[in-house]
Parts: sequence; structure tokens; C-alpha cells
Amino acid sequence: MNEDSMLLARSPNSHPLGKLTFQAKVDLPEPVGEQIVSRARECGMTTAELIREVLSWWACPADMQSVLDQREKVARGNLAGIVPKQP
Repeated sequence: MNEDSMLLARSPNSHPLGKLTFQAKVDLPEPVGEQIVSRARECGMTTAELIREVLSWWACPADMQSVLDQREKVARGNLAGIVPKQP
């Protein structure tokens, strides 16, 4: 996957790793569900977004780190008045 394509705006049905086509339903113990709801709220995410992020990092840590690195690189380049250090 081209790194530039990972940075483009995406629809609500896609993800930096690709389209959101796989679905999984799982029953969880109530304390686990409560913890997910609480953590998602703290992060300003829905429970689905939090679960997606956690599982994406678990399943594809190198790909997720690459996306994060690229986003940070773009964000640094977009800050007014800040010139990135030359390597």
C-alpha cells in the first residue's frame, strides 16, 4: 500500500489499513464491556472505534506504526513557523 494513500481523507467505512469489510461479533463479560465503554469515552471515541484501534494495533503493529509516523510527519510539516530539522 502506498504510504501517501494512507494519509488521504477516508470515508466513515474505511481505515488507514483498508476498507472496513470484515465484521466480527463477540460476547464479552460485563466488566470488560464496561471498561471498553469507559476507555472509549475517555478517548473521545465510540466503542467500535476503540475496539478497531486496539485490534488493528494487535494484528498489524508495524503497519499501524507506519501510519502513525506518516501522520506525525505531515502534522509537523503543517505547523506554521516551524521548520523541521534536516537529517
